[in-house]
This record gives sequence, C-alpha cells and structure tokens, in this order.
Amino acid sequence: MGIDLSVYKVPIYAMLSGRVSFINKTASDTAGIYIRVAHNADGTIPSVNPDNTVTGDFYSHYFHLNNIEKKPGTSNEHARGDIVNKGTLIATSGDTGAGGAHLDFGFDIYSGSNRLGLPGEYFISTSSWNSSMDLDFAQPPRIWKHNTYGTMLEVYIYQMGTSDKSAITPTLVIGEDGKTPATRLTMLQDSSDSKRYYAYLVGNGYDNKYVNAYIEIKKGDLGYITRPIEKYSSLPSKFYRFYVSTGLATMTSKDKSYNLLIKDNEIPQAEDAIELNNQ
Repeated sequence: MGIDLSVYKVPIYAMLSGRVSFINKTASDTAGIYIRVAHNADGTIPSVNPDNTVTGDFYSHYFHLNNIEKKPGTSNEHARGDIVNKGTLIATSGDTGAGGAHLDFGFDIYSGSNRLGLPGEYFISTSSWNSSMDLDFAQPPRIWKHNTYGTMLEVYIYQMGTSDKSAITPTLVIGEDGKTPATRLTMLQDSSDSKRYYAYLVGNGYDNKYVNAYIEIKKGDLGYITRPIEKYSSLPSKFYRFYVSTGLATMTSKDKSYNLLIKDNEIPQAEDAIELNNQ
C-alpha cells in the first residue's frame, strides 16, 4: 500500500534519513526487489537490535525495483543495518514483481506483524503543539463495523519523545449530521497496543444515522489538538461524516465502560477499516 509512480529505471533516493531494516532481492515476489528503511519520529537514527533486526517508529518502502545501488564510495550494495541519509541514492526503479514497470512508495507502521500502509498525508505532526516532545504523530481515525457491537472507530497516537510523561486523553466528539458535534466519548486504550485508542459508537443516540465527528487529543495540562483539521484548543473547521450501524448486541449510553462488554482478544484489528472522509 502506497502511491504508484509510473517510472522505469530512474534513480531512487532516500526520502528521509534512517537505517535500512530489510532488503528483498527476490524479483519474482509480489513486491519484487525492494528496500525498507526505518525512521524515528524525533529524527534520530534507529539502532540495530541485538538480534541484528532494525526497528523504528515508522518505515518507508520502495517496491518493484530493478536493483539495489552501492553505498556511496564503496563497491558494496546497501544492506540491512546501513545508515542512509536523506537524498542518498539507494536503488533504481524497475518492473520486478507484480504490476509492470512502476515504483510503489509509501510510509508504514506495524501493529504486531500487520503492516499498515500510510501515505504521507496520513499523519499530522504535533511537534509545534508540544515543543517536539512525546506526541509526534496522530493518525486519522478509521472506522469499521463489528458484527456484534456495530460501528467502531479507532485512532493510533504516537508518543515518541521522553521528556513529558503526561497521559494522553483522546476524545471522540460526535453529533447530528449537518450540525456541530457535541456528544463527547472518551476513547479507550487497547490493552494489547498502547498506541491504539478505540470507541464504540452505538448507544449514544445516533444509531442508524449519519453523524458528524472530530477527534480531540489532550496531553496532560496542555491544550488540545484536533482531527481532521489540525487546530490548537479550538473547534476544527471541518468534520468527519460517517454512518453509525447497530450490531447484534444491545448497547445504551448507560453503560459506564464499554470495554467491559468485549474481551481484549475479541477487539478487531480493522484490516478492512477505511479512512474517514471529511465533510
């Protein structure tokens, strides 16, 4: 998942500084020959783990390459563990794998072993809000329908710094379609993935209706930022719009904590989730 660029045998340069985390040289694989580079949100270079793997806060990928280029000033190709600077020549585009001649480029994060492909515009940086401390990325919300619990919503929030340990409080604010959202729902943190927050939407007075919504993210005693349009301590100028569908279970606003109604291992990972549309 990424963006497909119609190019063939053109030089490919690293979009950001980082460390090579993986190289695939099997041209017959679906993604063909490719290189993946690990990055840290604070701009530092990821370290090599004791088992020689490389993990970062997020990754960039370059699929369907013709070949991996040599490291500057050497006769050796780039390899896992190598540091690459922004603008370093790393490969040549090609037509390996599926889809013919093109370059598939994108930014990724991982939820367990699941790769979540995230185009560049999929994140907002909050560094200007929090002086580059901790909360560096906030993913737009994604929505899907759970067969039992109806429409659910999730958002991934990334604390990458170390200076500020204040708790994050994400709030989903929803309301009647065409009006300013006013119903506030505290989002629940996934016990198996601290970056993931989710909300049950059924039982809040909007079942089987379209709603407007936005996300409010607060950090400690600081002001809040919002999605979909980044604002600081003020209402966004646009809202998300989606439909709240009921499931098999009966849920009402009297439920104090919806996470008591579902076991952790039943929480769907939303492989079929879609990014919400702005109204």
